[in-house]
Amino acid sequence: MILFAVLHWCLSQSIFLVRVDYYDSDNNMVDGQSISTCGYSNIAIIFTIITGSIGVLTCFANGFRRFKPGIPLAAGCSAVISAACHRLEWDSHVAFEEVKWGVVKEASADSPGHCCITSMEVKQPVEGQLYA
Repeated sequence: MILFAVLHWCLSQSIFLVRVDYYDSDNNMVDGQSISTCGYSNIAIIFTIITGSIGVLTCFANGFRRFKPGIPLAAGCSAVISAACHRLEWDSHVAFEEVKWGVVKEASADSPGHCCITSMEVKQPVEGQLYA
């Protein structure tokens, strides 16, 4: 937030409106001799470029960061989101407890396991195992 506040402030200082009024030797404004134009500040433009570059590099570096194990990154997969949100019937106080994500029902030969957000004890999912 601070970076974007500084970026916007630098940008507002980079380009601005300027009005030039002409006065005669008696300090009276000369009619029809006003110019409105756009002004700029080289220092503010340089700082805007530097601040914007820092923001882009920070976002790029953030893409290489590893996430802690736990809830998977579901992105737009509705099946993963649905499975994570369908709580177990007996976990009725989940709204008032500390929650975790993990395996709550192990897979058997005839049915897949189940992963969800729950207040119960959970296990880490096993790679290659089927979960619903």
